[in-house]
Amino acid sequence: MAEKQKTSWVYTPKAINTRRGLLYGLTDLMGGGWNNIVSGVIFVFVLSQGISPLFTGAVLGIGRIIDAVWSLFFGAITDRFYRTKLGQKYGRRHFFIALGGILFAILFPMFWISTSSWQYYLWVYVAIEVAISMILIPWETLPTEMTPDYKKRTTLSGSRMFISATGTAIVFFTLAVLKSFNNPNAYLYTGITWTVIFVIAIFTSWRASWERPLTPEFLAELDAQPRLGFSGFMKKTVTDYFGTFKNKSFRKHLLV
Repeated sequence: MAEKQKTSWVYTPKAINTRRGLLYGLTDLMGGGWNNIVSGVIFVFVLSQGISPLFTGAVLGIGRIIDAVWSLFFGAITDRFYRTKLGQKYGRRHFFIALGGILFAILFPMFWISTSSWQYYLWVYVAIEVAISMILIPWETLPTEMTPDYKKRTTLSGSRMFISATGTAIVFFTLAVLKSFNNPNAYLYTGITWTVIFVIAIFTSWRASWERPLTPEFLAELDAQPRLGFSGFMKKTVTDYFGTFKNKSFRKHLLV
C-alpha cells in the first residue's frame, strides 16, 4: 500500500502558502453560492413554475431534513472508507469529493428545467443536497489531514470567508445579467453557468489538496478506534450529535 501511495498525488504533501490556501478554499465558492441559491433563488424559481407556496416550501423543508439526517452519518462513512480499496487508492476524502462533484455536475442543471411537478423539484433538490454533502463534509476535514501545524491550517481555511462572499456575488450577478435579456430560459442558462463555475472550483480544490498518507502508524491509530456494529454505530452517532447541546456556548450560538 505504501508503495502505491508514493506514486499517488493524493498522498503527496506540498508547500502550504497563501496560493495553496486560495486553491483549497475554492470549494467554498460553491458552498457560499449554494446557500444563497437556497435562501434567495430556489423559492422564487419554483413559484414561477406555477407551484403553490405550500409545495414550494415543502421542497426546501423536506430536502433540508433529509440532508440533515444524511449528513449525520456520512462523516463516519468517510472516516472508515480507508478500509476499502477505493479509499486506499483514491483517498478516503478525495474519492467522495470527486464522486460528489460528478453528481453535482449532472444534477444541478436538471433543477432549472421548467415543469409543473413539485415532486420533480423535491427529488432533484434532495439529490443535489446529498451530492453537496458528499463534497463539503470530507473537504472540510482536509486541513487536519494536510498538516498538523495550526498556523498552516489557518492559512488553508483563512480564505474561505472571502471566497464564500465571492460565490454569493457570482450567484446574483450571473442571474441578474442573464435575466436582463428577458429570455424564458434564463434560469436554465443561469443554472448551467453556475454549474460550470462551481464544478471548476470543486475540482481545482480537489486537485490542489491531499490526505495524510496511510502509513503503518496511521493505520494502527485508525484501527485502534473501536469497531461498532450498525446498532452501536447508530447509537453513538445520535448520542454524539445530541451531546453537542450540553455545551452552553453552543446553545447560545444556536439561539442567536
